[in-house]
Amino acid sequence: MSSTTTLNTDDLEDVIPLKISQYAVKYSIPFFLVNAGVLMYYRHYIQAILQIMLYVSSYVFWNRIFRQQWIRKLDMSIAITNILYATYVTNPYLGVRYERIWIWSICTSICVFCVNENAFFVWARLPDRTLNHWICYSSVFTHMLFLHILPSCTSIYCLIDGSIVNHE
Repeated sequence: MSSTTTLNTDDLEDVIPLKISQYAVKYSIPFFLVNAGVLMYYRHYIQAILQIMLYVSSYVFWNRIFRQQWIRKLDMSIAITNILYATYVTNPYLGVRYERIWIWSICTSICVFCVNENAFFVWARLPDRTLNHWICYSSVFTHMLFLHILPSCTSIYCLIDGSIVNHE
């Protein structure tokens, strides 16, 4: 996006430049595949399939981000399904301690998502376009950390440690 372009979030124009969104494709979305591998190892096959579906939908979405696009809605639906399945099916199997860790992690991720998403689209409408790249970088890296990496690492930790504790 150039500094003279105004962002119209109702159009199917690029919301985040490709060079910025590629950071998610290269560095945080692969965490979903790692998580899927750990889930497969511990025989949580349905959750693993959901993670692979999330990997694919996120990969497609982050390769070219639009505000209103069917792939965005699909990606969010798969992410929500993943969270619900992990919360109500996979994590209770691991025990109360790991359920609590998971819940705290997911609550943190959801709160950060709400603030980050709203802040991005408020900031993006400001007339001063000189901060646009900073806003995009900030939003993308916040999203990567709290919505891709944190839940994946928390899931992996709970699966590995919870399985060890429950099988001792």
